[in-house]
Amino acid sequence: MRKLQGPRADRRAAGLFLCDGHTLLREALETGAAPVTVVCAEGADLPPLPPDTRVLETPERLLRSVSPAVTPQGVVFTCRLPRTAPAAPPVSGRHLLLDRVQDPGNVGSILRSAAAFGADSVILGPGCADPFAPKTVRAGMGACFRQRVWETDDPAALLAGVRLPVYAAARRAGALSLASAAFPPDMVLLLGNEGEGLSRALLARADGAVWIPLRPGCDSLGVAAAAAIFLHSLSINSEQITVNR
Repeated sequence: MRKLQGPRADRRAAGLFLCDGHTLLREALETGAAPVTVVCAEGADLPPLPPDTRVLETPERLLRSVSPAVTPQGVVFTCRLPRTAPAAPPVSGRHLLLDRVQDPGNVGSILRSAAAFGADSVILGPGCADPFAPKTVRAGMGACFRQRVWETDDPAALLAGVRLPVYAAARRAGALSLASAAFPPDMVLLLGNEGEGLSRALLARADGAVWIPLRPGCDSLGVAAAAAIFLHSLSINSEQITVNR
């Protein structure tokens, strides 16, 4: 459990990721993600668990030593990592592709919004925070169990095989305001790095760009807030859009 709090490679080697708290445990059970091992405080009130889940009751001191949280929530558990390699480029549905979104809190928040607003998948390119790191899992509040997540080493190559409209979240020449744009039912939305935005390679692949209108003097939103606004708009708007390349 301590190793699972470290580098991504340790989680991949074990095929497991770590979660903390009763809320995440309920989310895992509700979505069928059976916990492998549960470590809990002595006398903890646990929900019914699958018969093959290993349960260990420990003193509070030991629980603190294996918990990824500063203040443990009484239970720590492991789950098996899902498969994250896309079998093929998406052919339908609405998808987010994240380009070098580095902060675990941002990735977790985006996954949470994607699950809430019904995105078909979130695709993570190189340089993104690990979607199954403890901080990302905590920020997502259980979205890791509900939201389909793909990872790719070459997002530009993946997009080359996509036959869906691709839009960049970027304010550039020809970009449409989200306040007046309508979106097709099937598309890919690109969201970029916290400080640098989208790479040139991904911007070049986009069929068009959209931006969120802000009050004068406000340059931009954080990527997690922007993602939530875009996703909400997409969830309520399915009209056809025409975008100039």
